[in-house]
Parts: sequence; C-alpha cells; structure tokens
Amino acid sequence: MQEETELRVYFSILKAISERNRRLKEIANYLGLPARSVYPYIDTLMRLGLVEKETPTLGSRKVSLYRIADPVLLTWFTFNVPST
Repeated sequence: MQEETELRVYFSILKAISERNRRLKEIANYLGLPARSVYPYIDTLMRLGLVEKETPTLGSRKVSLYRIADPVLLTWFTFNVPST
C-alpha cells in the first residue's frame, strides 16, 4: 500500500512540473503537502535523471526551478496526461 502511495506522489510531482509548477513551493501546493515532505521525492527523481534542477539568477536572488529532464517522459506527460 505504501509503495502505491509513493508512486502516486512521484506521478503527481511529474504532472505538477509538466503543468508549469516549477518551484518547490508550487509543486508542494499542487500536491497539498508541505514542501519539506515533497523534496525527498524530487531528490529521488533528480538522482534517477528524470528531473533537473535549474537555478537561474534573477537579480541578486537565486530561485530553483525544476523541469522534466527525460524527453520521452516529457512528451508523454505533454500529450497523454490530461490537465486539471
């Protein structure tokens, strides 16, 4: 049961990112979870090479943005997963 729940969280994170929720706070809000509980899942997705972290410099402030790194996965989420 726990594995099924975790798979849903990973899927929801990828779906959130594909719907242009690219900041940790935006992703957490999309999932309805605190950001600190979402980050370990994002970290796992980054280690698997499915998600990349971008840190563009906006003025003097750095903002981390996440994006789907795998082109096949990105295409699948773009064309097969309905938006909410």
